[in-house]
Amino acid sequence: MGTTIEVEVAGGKPVDGVQRYRIDARDSVTIIVVGDTADELHIHGYDLVVGFAPGQPGSITFEANIPGIFEVETHHHGDLVMELQVG
Repeated sequence: MGTTIEVEVAGGKPVDGVQRYRIDARDSVTIIVVGDTADELHIHGYDLVVGFAPGQPGSITFEANIPGIFEVETHHHGDLVMELQVG
C-alpha cells in the first residue's frame, strides 16, 4: 500500500495552506510538487530533497520507516509546506 501526496507551491508557500498528512509506518510515500518558481522541497528527518520548477514537477518516493512528525519545507524560500506524521 502506498500514499501519494500532491502539493502546489506559489511563492514558496503551499496554495492550500500547511496540511498534516498521516502516514502508516513502512508505507511507501510519493510526494509530487509543482510550483511557480524553481526551488527544492526538503523532507526533514529523512534528509531527502526534490527539485521542482515551473512546468517541471518534482517527484520523490521513499519508505516512511522513521516514526514521528516531520516538517517539509522549501529550501530557498524556507517556508513550511506540510507536515508528515509517520506512525
